[in-house]
Amino acid sequence: MNLGKISFLVINSLDELNKKEIYDAPLLINFSKSEWGGTNEIQLLDNKKIGVLGHIAKRDKNNSLYYYPMVFTINPKNMKHSKIKIILKRGQLPQGESKNEKLVNVIFPGGSEINNDGTINLYVGVGDAEAYKIKIKNPFL
Repeated sequence: MNLGKISFLVINSLDELNKKEIYDAPLLINFSKSEWGGTNEIQLLDNKKIGVLGHIAKRDKNNSLYYYPMVFTINPKNMKHSKIKIILKRGQLPQGESKNEKLVNVIFPGGSEINNDGTINLYVGVGDAEAYKIKIKNPFL
């Protein structure tokens, strides 16, 4: 099983989805051994590519967690994908609370809304203690 990896599979209906299909799905993003990540939201973009909002994470030598919201796109016709782009770091947000000191740098993307003005509204949880709605430049453009 590929925990902390991102695969992509095209099916015609949920009836086709089973454990074998999931396990056999080709890996798109294979993080380094010290990183992991996942998909939090997908959207069909105007250019017919799939926009993926996800997270990439790691631990430092003190066992503190670092989670970053990231995006990439997938062309469903040929399965090619863009490089991962980190779209927000902790220092770009107001200083705030965290559940404990090891979670200060955890930014977990909860979703997004694409606006018509070249921006997105990004919804994130921070430090397992706060939530923010942030307007940023549309990273899929």
